[in-house]
Amino acid sequence: MTASLDTRDDATADETPSAHRGPSWRDRTSSQWLWAVVLPLVVVTLAGAVRFHQLGQPERCYFDETYYYYDARDYLAVGTETSFAVHPPVGKWLIAVGVATFGVEEGSPIDAAVTEEPDGCVVREGEEDNPAARAREAEEAFARRVMSALFGTGAVAVAYFVGLRLFRRRSTALLGATLLAVDGLAVTMSRISMLDIFLQFFVLLGVLALLIDRDRLWDGAPDFVPDDPPDVPPDRDRKWLWAAGLFLGLAVATKWSGLAPLGLAWAFVAFSELAWRRRWTGSPWPDLVRGVSRAILALVLVPIVVYLTSYAGWFANFEDTRKADRCNLAATAEEQAGPDDATVPVLPGDATEPGCEGFLESFEQITGGWWEEQGEIFRFHRDLEAEHPYRAPATTWPLMTRPVAYYYESCSADREPGTECAVAEGNVAEVLGMGNPATWWPALLGYPVLLWFAFARRRWEALVIALFLFGQSVPYLLSPRPVFLFYLTPVVPFVALSLAYLADRALDSRSARWVPAAMTIVALVGFAYWSPLFLGLEIPRGLWDALIWVRPGWI
Repeated sequence: MTASLDTRDDATADETPSAHRGPSWRDRTSSQWLWAVVLPLVVVTLAGAVRFHQLGQPERCYFDETYYYYDARDYLAVGTETSFAVHPPVGKWLIAVGVATFGVEEGSPIDAAVTEEPDGCVVREGEEDNPAARAREAEEAFARRVMSALFGTGAVAVAYFVGLRLFRRRSTALLGATLLAVDGLAVTMSRISMLDIFLQFFVLLGVLALLIDRDRLWDGAPDFVPDDPPDVPPDRDRKWLWAAGLFLGLAVATKWSGLAPLGLAWAFVAFSELAWRRRWTGSPWPDLVRGVSRAILALVLVPIVVYLTSYAGWFANFEDTRKADRCNLAATAEEQAGPDDATVPVLPGDATEPGCEGFLESFEQITGGWWEEQGEIFRFHRDLEAEHPYRAPATTWPLMTRPVAYYYESCSADREPGTECAVAEGNVAEVLGMGNPATWWPALLGYPVLLWFAFARRRWEALVIALFLFGQSVPYLLSPRPVFLFYLTPVVPFVALSLAYLADRALDSRSARWVPAAMTIVALVGFAYWSPLFLGLEIPRGLWDALIWVRPGWI
């Protein structure tokens, strides 16, 4: 048997991957060009069109943009956050790239008018509004969201290649990519400057690298254990395993929830490695030390290096971090107290702790401060208990009974005199962060079938999809902290791929070959119907009422 990728559209999922790699580019027919190039580009273009459509609207910050946009501006100004950050830097650096590329020029009249940087987009109690900063926010609406839209579009392309590796059929891979392209949660998270869409992209890249590594590992493996098996299996080039460690390390360096897919990668590699060794030698244990050592280097050491590297700005600009500020305050307080004063004022964060002693740039101080920062991030996530109108237990996620309304504006005729409206009278504009009901609800019927193929039929494709679908979502059932539906953003591609897999299985039955086309049409119609809520379009209230199917959950 060989595991080289077969990308023929007429290759079925029942075939073992063959050595046939398809005709060369110059020898392809018009039909092969259509499946191999044109249709994938059409799907990615569709994804980009809906993600970039009126991306600069609304102009004001909405939902958690209030945090990440100003974190990104801190990165551009001093190379690190100047306040407590509850997530690692990679996603915020990517937002900063968009602001630096498409935002207002430093020193321009709009930028120069901002004489005092606010803490965020939202004016909090006791603060005065900052009109100059709000004007700059409006000018940079597209800039702070552009990288989200770009990575969200890229995720659709990566999902297509993941589908190729799983299904060995272009039409099924295209179906999976199309379902992701028109998923409401994937679209809304691609149109806001938050971190979850970057997490989705890196997780998909990590899974793609794992699948390529698996194909190369199994390339040339026998169909059965040889009569005279070798003592050890052949050595393989595992550069794609290292690439998986890189991409999943970037996921962790975006949000700590990237630890879940990293752990799932370990399960995937362990299962594949043991099965591969048993196929070659009749036992899963020969030469296992080398395999385990390589996996540790690729899936432990590489992510750690990536994570530490993501904090390079924090290390290099330690004097601008919150930790350094507290050290300065502690030193100042000690000086002001005087030799006869036995007390030192208690400062926020226990500024007199031993980690603040010594020179600011000392290695011990910087590394100690960073470690304390990580501890504070951990305790924040562990102990967070906050009331929020859109918190939703993970048990409600599959039915989407409580999605997050990221943005909402309306204008009623009985408003107070002089009140300005962001929309016309009688209209509503809302961004509702939910999946496409036309795919999410039917998927509930398909999950038991997917699990049956994964465990009863031992189909490795179904097992991979189920692993990254349920392995990333089920842990939230045990989470004691508040959780929200958009935490499923990195899971959405596997919802789409699960439906694509079931559609692919339907092709085995002559009477069910209509399923893939029907699934595509239903998904497109569902997206078109709910698109005003996904894109934040201004619509009459009567139409908005018709879109809100679940009350009061969708309000």
